[in-house]
Amino acid sequence: MNIASGTRIVRARQISQAFFLLLFFFLLFQTTYPERTNEGAYANEIPYPVRGFLEADPLAALAAFVASHRVARGIGWAIAVTAGTVLVGRFFCGWVCPLGTLSHLIGSIHPRLKGARRIEKNRTKGWQKWKYAILIGFLAATALSVMQIGLLDPLCFLIRSLSLSILPALASVLRLLLDFVTGHGPTFLRGPTDAAFQWLQAPILGLTQPHFQLAWVIGLIFIALLFLNRTIPRFWCRALCPLGALMGLISKLSPFGLEKRSDLCDGCNICLLDCQGADSPQPGVPWVQTECHLCFNCTTACPQGSLTFKFFPGVPEERTKAVPDLGRRQVLASFATGVAIVPLLKSGSVLSVRPSPPRIRPPGSVAEDLFLERCVKCAECMKVCPTHALQPAWTEAGLEGLWSPVLVPRIGYCEFNCVLCSTLCPTNAIEPTTLERKTGGADGYPFKMGTAFIDKSRCLPYASGVSCIVCEEWCPTSPKAIWFEEVETVSRDGARTMIKVPHVDVKRCNGCGACEYACPVRDLAAIRVTSAGEERSADNALLL
Repeated sequence: MNIASGTRIVRARQISQAFFLLLFFFLLFQTTYPERTNEGAYANEIPYPVRGFLEADPLAALAAFVASHRVARGIGWAIAVTAGTVLVGRFFCGWVCPLGTLSHLIGSIHPRLKGARRIEKNRTKGWQKWKYAILIGFLAATALSVMQIGLLDPLCFLIRSLSLSILPALASVLRLLLDFVTGHGPTFLRGPTDAAFQWLQAPILGLTQPHFQLAWVIGLIFIALLFLNRTIPRFWCRALCPLGALMGLISKLSPFGLEKRSDLCDGCNICLLDCQGADSPQPGVPWVQTECHLCFNCTTACPQGSLTFKFFPGVPEERTKAVPDLGRRQVLASFATGVAIVPLLKSGSVLSVRPSPPRIRPPGSVAEDLFLERCVKCAECMKVCPTHALQPAWTEAGLEGLWSPVLVPRIGYCEFNCVLCSTLCPTNAIEPTTLERKTGGADGYPFKMGTAFIDKSRCLPYASGVSCIVCEEWCPTSPKAIWFEEVETVSRDGARTMIKVPHVDVKRCNGCGACEYACPVRDLAAIRVTSAGEERSADNALLL
């Protein structure tokens, strides 16, 4: 391969990276609640394949199948990516993966490492085996029905970090800036400011400012891992990425590889200067095929033309390594760690024997054990929720359910005419649910996520004799799940009046949380929703 053709391939790779990164952000921005139709109804379809990247993730598809023995949605895309990896190697890591591209960009902007220091950092290091240990441990736990692989799967990690932390923070800053310009800026800027607000509202700002629990934790983890690429090029890809490890193992089947000519090499090591995978492209040492991202920087940089990518390359003394050199003890230790996690998570939580009151799952969610087997914590359902009612779990679902979606009514409520979260879940943790099924249709009962309970010690009509009908006004079911009884009360001065006190029809209540969200007792609501009576669980049934 000559330098000119190598330069064209590198340029094609850069264009591919830019295209897929922009496509990723475009689809992420479209993962939002559609506007009302002309008839006033809510649209429950997003006219873009916003699940596309998750459906093309072979690791998420494999984990979903291993844990729940069910094929994930859009499995064809994951199969296509796997087939491409078998054909040419880790093309997804170097040409497609948006987190890999971001890592590369962060490390390339005014790079701290230059010259000999950069060459040394790009040599193959022993700690690059970490990601294979992570993959083995996560898959071992997944085989025993503990799905934690989404914590470090690059696509789930990136979507979760951006949706729950980075984009809400950006929206907050933009709102403050636009509000300041509108209120205090010169008059001639108000028109462009209003236009900017309209243009940014759908992709970033949203209908209301999003707030998510522990967003700062998610954001700090993301920023820290991203900026480690300033010290070690593509640190995430080399050290932590379990998808990259899986791709590396699959790439060993590829007939496409690097051919080295030691007789032409003068030992300048320029090929290491921009090597993204740290896969030892320099002649005289074995090429680590499992680490190569197919960036083609080495072949373009080599002034002697001693490096060439081709199908069925010649392999003299630079024979590729057969498998990552983990060692038997490391493999067994990784596997044992993954297995050991299972009883620690399962037996260490009382939630398996006592349902958690605040663990309210989205409508259409499967039973909790199956939910935890399938959910990859990608946050797609939380991103699309119009009221931001779906929040990343912290303690509500135990350590096993960390970052999985739970409904927090004090932050938002489940919109009665929305089922978008069920249409976006890539692993069927939230099964596709029709609007008729959720609302109950004309005569049926709505899908039950939980039940509202009235705290009479805080409810204004009960505790203070003050009229309040807010919870009944906000109740979306028909007929309403909250009804009133007129009772006579006596005030402090002896005056007798009739007021309405609320009651909950537990059969009609769907646990949407609208009543708790709107309750005028703002600190701790006088009416609160718990998971009791949730339809998906016979163990948590309210009525015998």
